[in-house]
Amino acid sequence: MFDPIPQKPIKTIPSSIYWPPVVGVIFLFLICAACIHHQDPWEEITDLGLKAYEQQEFSQARQHFQHALALAQQAPEESYKLAMSQYHVGRTFRGMGNEEAAIEAFHKTIQLLQRNPTAYLSDLASTYNTLATLYQKRAEWDKAEAMWQQALRLFDAQEGSLLATILTNMGNLAREQGQLAKAQGLLSRAHSIQQAMVSPNPEILGTTLNNLGELFLAQGKFSEANQYFQQALFSFKQVPRFQDPQATVLNNIGNLYHIQQQYDLAESFYKQALAIRNQQVLTNPASMALIHQNLGSLYHEQGRLNLANEHFQHAVSLTQSQEIVLPRQQITLKNNLAEFHQSLGHDALAQTLYTEALESAYQTLPPEHPLIATILSNLAGLRQKQGQLIQAKLLYEQALILREKSLGLHHPKVGLTLNNLATVLHVQGAHEQAAQLYERAILISSSTSGSSHQDVRHYEKNYDNLRNHVENAADVHSIYSQSSDDSSSPRP
Repeated sequence: MFDPIPQKPIKTIPSSIYWPPVVGVIFLFLICAACIHHQDPWEEITDLGLKAYEQQEFSQARQHFQHALALAQQAPEESYKLAMSQYHVGRTFRGMGNEEAAIEAFHKTIQLLQRNPTAYLSDLASTYNTLATLYQKRAEWDKAEAMWQQALRLFDAQEGSLLATILTNMGNLAREQGQLAKAQGLLSRAHSIQQAMVSPNPEILGTTLNNLGELFLAQGKFSEANQYFQQALFSFKQVPRFQDPQATVLNNIGNLYHIQQQYDLAESFYKQALAIRNQQVLTNPASMALIHQNLGSLYHEQGRLNLANEHFQHAVSLTQSQEIVLPRQQITLKNNLAEFHQSLGHDALAQTLYTEALESAYQTLPPEHPLIATILSNLAGLRQKQGQLIQAKLLYEQALILREKSLGLHHPKVGLTLNNLATVLHVQGAHEQAAQLYERAILISSSTSGSSHQDVRHYEKNYDNLRNHVENAADVHSIYSQSSDDSSSPRP
């Protein structure tokens, strides 16, 4: 947002004026030196602040920016300098974790830039975008949406990198809220804009491609997700300094293989992401915690419990050391820790962690967010393990409703929830209903993951167990007839 100041031209001396040779040369040198080294005090102080900010020395940066703000206030007619100073002060407060002060500064920036919105269109849109991302981080979804809508109104039919950035961020917000169709429309529009550009910004393009990959991964469309992740990785590699975004994409590719239970590949990509972030001098502890958390879950699923515990403890330590951690990440970590302790037989601790995670999710996430369904499903599994089948059934049913709404009827996690609910119904003696759910689960999983996938084999085994428990052959025939003719069962 802050344009570099072009070097001012050196003034020439008319040839008609006679200068004594030595005096003339010295005087000319002094004039030239003054021209070269002269810099507006506001610009000089702002540059110092920007350098400190880049090094994440936020207290020092704030002092410089507030000094620059004081200088700008001496000439209130220069609203642009006032606006930029407020903007930089806001960014510094955000870096220090003082979100309220940052929001106030960004709103002041907008008020100043609105004095001449045509001249400052890009800066105004960028400030709306920055403020929206801050509201998104605070889980204030409506305010974030409103800020991005304000930014979009500034552009009308204009296209460009900033518009693509705003659309990408809006798409990411919609994805986090579980509004997958809306997210796909926004991200696809952002991608189309950049495809039409001769030289798209590789960082913005990479971010859009990565977010599209995350979207398709959330939908269970693994092939499409992998294609976008690979393109994002290629885009970020065009500029060597984009190391941290590369780590983000590598972690997402790890998630892609993790979900498909290709554990060796998942571990390899997680470790590549972790290696990049370990090499960085300035690394966000929350981003490190995320990878440790994913490795912990991976090792837990493999039964490598010592390694799982080690990485979970790293994630907890890093999260506690960071003042600013996204609510979603904290909730996910608690959920994963609960799963881990449940597998060790620490049911009381697992229940406490699930309950805390669920309470936080209801407070900070949209009511139909997929993460809420995940916690409900896991808590249902704990209740089922404890023999509390009525509670388990209710929790699975809540999880199923949320997943069908947020992920669609054919998502692999919908299939998983159908299978889990069927196991409860099987034990309760509701054989006909259980059979219908098993059939739906097998159809969904085989269509998304292939008939040889481990989940499909697991669901088929459960279905076989049900049939073996049905004593009357006529009852078995009745079950088959009704489940195969059930028009409400989704067809992939």
